[in-house]
Amino acid sequence: MPAWIATDVALRRMESAVERFRDAERALQEGMAALAAIPPEDPRRHLAQAWLAPLVQTSREVEAVLDSMNQVGVQ
Repeated sequence: MPAWIATDVALRRMESAVERFRDAERALQEGMAALAAIPPEDPRRHLAQAWLAPLVQTSREVEAVLDSMNQVGVQ
């Protein structure tokens, strides 16, 4: 496979991954807004926090990767 085709395929995959990440970020923001509406004394708040925890962790990990890519000059 010529290099330009492999590059085109890789860029399309990256574009798809970025769109999925943006969707996940929007979902996380909506979830955080919903969580804010649940009173702290409501026991269901803990369940909601547990549902959001993996999204928060993944978001932090992706941000860390992007930060390190920016530090080495990948754009």
